[in-house]
Amino acid sequence: MSDVRLKLAKDFASMLPAQFDQLVFAVNAPTQYLSSHIASDAVRAVELLRWAGSENGPGLAVVQQMYVRVVTPSKETADDVRTQPISQSSDLPQASRISAKPILSDIPPKPTLVIGRDDDRQAVVDYLVAGGGVVLHGMGGVGKSTLANLSAREAADHFPGGGVWIDCTTHPTFADVVLIIAAALIGNHQTPTMAHASNLARHLGSTPCLLVLDNFEAVPDDAELRAWLASITLPSACLITSREKISNLPFHHIEVPALFPEDARDFFLQRASMVGATHLDVASVDVLCKSVEYLPLAIELLAATTGETSIVQLTAAVCTGSEAFVDKCIGLSYEGLPNDARRLLDRLSLPADGIGEAIVEEYTCISEWRKLATQCVRASLLKYQYGRYRFHGLVRRYVQANMAGRLERRRRWVAFAAQFAEEYDRVNDGERFAAVDAERRNLVDAAAVAREINDRAAEEAIGRNLGRRGHSIPEGRTPERVG
Repeated sequence: MSDVRLKLAKDFASMLPAQFDQLVFAVNAPTQYLSSHIASDAVRAVELLRWAGSENGPGLAVVQQMYVRVVTPSKETADDVRTQPISQSSDLPQASRISAKPILSDIPPKPTLVIGRDDDRQAVVDYLVAGGGVVLHGMGGVGKSTLANLSAREAADHFPGGGVWIDCTTHPTFADVVLIIAAALIGNHQTPTMAHASNLARHLGSTPCLLVLDNFEAVPDDAELRAWLASITLPSACLITSREKISNLPFHHIEVPALFPEDARDFFLQRASMVGATHLDVASVDVLCKSVEYLPLAIELLAATTGETSIVQLTAAVCTGSEAFVDKCIGLSYEGLPNDARRLLDRLSLPADGIGEAIVEEYTCISEWRKLATQCVRASLLKYQYGRYRFHGLVRRYVQANMAGRLERRRRWVAFAAQFAEEYDRVNDGERFAAVDAERRNLVDAAAVAREINDRAAEEAIGRNLGRRGHSIPEGRTPERVG
């Protein structure tokens, strides 16, 4: 068995990035077991082999057979595998097949509850297919990321070169953006230069690819990045979400409106039913939705609390007339949590890029964290995506703004990040390397926080770890400020 693993590891090292992605899809590998494309090919190969050989995986023999199909397909085999399901008599799992559908790297899970937006989605798709770029702008919580997610998935077939989703809440620089895109589309994991950016631009000019930059308002005002994005034209396209219009970017700008009253009501009723609240008074629901100006995030948060709080009480509690009602809705959900769940939420809000479930207990020192995290997800204050816990930007801002002893908690986060980086530097283990690679963006931000609070030892420890993996902390990089 060890010989098979070694041979497969060597085989994977010779694969093109697109072939490896095809193999991952062919064996139906759950996304939560693999790091994002920012991780090295070697790390992702180790993760795939570890999963395949586990009790949850299909076995190394299946992976080996699918590897052969991917790298040496005859025309007949390729056509057969891409279009036909595996025979029931085959020793391969029914779900295992090669797919010709383009891969959108790092895109969040498809939203499970969406009401309305059909016309908006079709308009975005039409603009993307026509080439160039689209900016979805609107107030926080209006559903820009949801609309971008649905539109990107629907448009994916028009971009056979694949695509990549970048969450900009970690304040990526121009170099960061180029590195992430290059790693996902052409397999370049090196620190980017202008030459790499030019090569990537040529690739986008010849191969139809789709780029999605979510929460672009968090990106520093970088003229170089905007000029590079403006150069993206047919056959590729770029989709951006931002709270405001982006000046000097010649993209189609679409303002995302709030929901129609009927859609808002249906959205509230369906979300409330997920927490067991049924047979609600429709007229009261309409009044509540109107009081929060039909904003999807506010409606979702309020609906998640209807199991414990009446609609009349919720209506009396929220504000009207400004975005302040969003904070009020978040506060109602936050205060409704048990103290231990709020304590967990406070600690999870500090890492800028969310946090992988593999290190939650190690970081928070809360042994019963899973039950508490489930309560936070149920309250729509936390999102679970591909093995990571993440926040909506407005929720995270609220939690941090209302956190007691925030400076001390930031110091503890930095200390953990430094210890985490040093420990994994000393251990030669593929799974641990994968864990630290998955937290790369958090480590970059933690180093910036360490610089801000004058913790030179932590900054240097984290910097050494990033340097060994070909990453760096950009000069002048500042940590995000929340609240």
